[in-house]
Amino acid sequence: MKIRCPYCFQEFDNSKALLICRNTQNNCKLEVTSNFIQHWKISKDSTTALRPHIYKGGWSLMGAPKIKPCPVCGDDIPDYVCPHCHNALPKDMVHYGTDIIPIIGGPGTGKTCFMVALINQLNKYGWRLNLTSSLDSMYGNASQKFEEMSNIMFKDKFVLDKTEIRDNTINMPWFIRIENREKGKVTKPTYLIFYDIAGEQFADANIMLNQGALRHASGAIVLLDSFDLPVVQDLLKSLGKTSSEIHFSIEKTVKELFNISSNHEKILQDKPIAFAFSKVDILDKYRASLKAFENTVDLKQNSLFTNRNYAVPGSFTENDFNLYLHEFDQKDNDFRMALADCEMESMLQNNNWDQNNVKFFGVSSLGTEPERDGSLNVDKVSPYRVLDPLVWVMHKLGKIEIKNK
Repeated sequence: MKIRCPYCFQEFDNSKALLICRNTQNNCKLEVTSNFIQHWKISKDSTTALRPHIYKGGWSLMGAPKIKPCPVCGDDIPDYVCPHCHNALPKDMVHYGTDIIPIIGGPGTGKTCFMVALINQLNKYGWRLNLTSSLDSMYGNASQKFEEMSNIMFKDKFVLDKTEIRDNTINMPWFIRIENREKGKVTKPTYLIFYDIAGEQFADANIMLNQGALRHASGAIVLLDSFDLPVVQDLLKSLGKTSSEIHFSIEKTVKELFNISSNHEKILQDKPIAFAFSKVDILDKYRASLKAFENTVDLKQNSLFTNRNYAVPGSFTENDFNLYLHEFDQKDNDFRMALADCEMESMLQNNNWDQNNVKFFGVSSLGTEPERDGSLNVDKVSPYRVLDPLVWVMHKLGKIEIKNK
């Protein structure tokens, strides 16, 4: 089976994967490999370059090499690593492959907040779709970062800081393992690979092309800031309200995606693309003054999926899921009508994309508009419809199966 490494994005046969000792007893010899330091562009003298022994696994007739103890220290619970860059990979990813679903968008669209809210809601409600999820940080610290970010958002009730711009385009991925929890049925897990990439790195098509996550994506979630909508900007200006953030044009984001989705590159062609308007709490707040956009969002009516009527395992049936999918169609239609009403038809037309593979959503990672200091003046932080784009993409990829009771 061919595997696409989510670090270096090189493809390799899973039988060629190597093993890396976990060094659980701290007895293994730490060493430097040229593959690893060249990928991360670090010095061989850096402390981060030192890692436990990397070695070949046992022979296997088919699939990934068999696990065998480290020949240096005897530790018998190694991880797999990519043979090209020597970065550690989740075992099931090497066994079953991966579907890379990046979350992208321009500066200030709220990608990090969205990702934290998405994982939170997936952990909270995913079981209703027979899905379980877990965050796998491998040798990184994604689990610790997620816990810290989650506490800031949901306990301290503050907006997360904007992602800093890096000098290079190398980013540590977060692995969110999603699998069907139906007993007695073996299914291929889906890995939502999230790269906390500054939006400035998606400023134009050429920069986007440097992002392997996009080039090799199975689908994508594209965040569009609701504050960038001309009708919202005009309204806030008329009310004397200004924003300290520099917004990136929604139409430019879509245009740049159009540019890389050419016949030459074929990026995201025939792949599900979920365009999600973030921070739609602003649309809800001024719904009466925003023309057709007043029909796109209602924070008082969250998705069918989060309804308390489905608190009992197995109560969310195939019919309920179909109704949930129908909600997507309704919201998509509402956004398309609103965009057309505001003369943003260019958002709707693309000769390269099948419109059946494009869907518009409205999400709010916080469920409320933050105060000027970034605090959230609510009793409880309640994200709005953040799962919808991911569920739709996974549905389009055939990753969700609902059984009636």
